[in-house]
Amino acid sequence: MAKKSTVDTDTLEAYILLKGEIVRVRFTIDDELSGGELVGVVVQASNGLDLVLWAQVELTGREVVLRQMYFEQRNAGDGSVLGMRSALAQAAMEVFDVDRIRIEGARRTSGIRPGRIVRTFVFER
Repeated sequence: MAKKSTVDTDTLEAYILLKGEIVRVRFTIDDELSGGELVGVVVQASNGLDLVLWAQVELTGREVVLRQMYFEQRNAGDGSVLGMRSALAQAAMEVFDVDRIRIEGARRTSGIRPGRIVRTFVFER
């Protein structure tokens, strides 16, 4: 269960249990990385994970929809984004006070099968 605590107006923290260890996750909305319809968020965890993500954000009631999401992992630390995605989603739902996150697929620009639209992911409390 993630525990919510506000750091300041642009940074929020939660604590998650990951592989038997408590990991602090910090979400910082970065105005310099944001522009137009895209919001830039820096995600850093006490296990060394450091990534930046950008997305179009739509808040509807208790659900947030992320469209055209792209992320860049700057440091994997003790884990990868894929290995932590459910825990990160739970922490994000806690700090942003929503019950559901839906990530609608964007077209891949690189990696496996460029040009393919990635499937939709849904995370719920």
